[in-house]
Amino acid sequence: MLVYFLDKQRRDVPRLTEILDSHGVPYKLASLEEDPAAQAAIRRDSNGHRLPLVFIAGECVGGREQLLNLGNTGQLKKLVFG
Repeated sequence: MLVYFLDKQRRDVPRLTEILDSHGVPYKLASLEEDPAAQAAIRRDSNGHRLPLVFIAGECVGGREQLLNLGNTGQLKKLVFG
């Protein structure tokens, strides 16, 4: 599980990590600030969502709203833990 962000959006990252923590989901933070190629790849794979974004097993699940919905329906743990 990776949480991608740009430094200017760093203040929004805790909103995502709180959700992940509350569900016991491990994650890593990844700043895209110094990596233009990674920024382009994330934009391509983001399905129109804006940073910060959560990726599980290489698939974009979205931002805060999508993560909340996944957590509330139980899908988050299924995606992460199988």
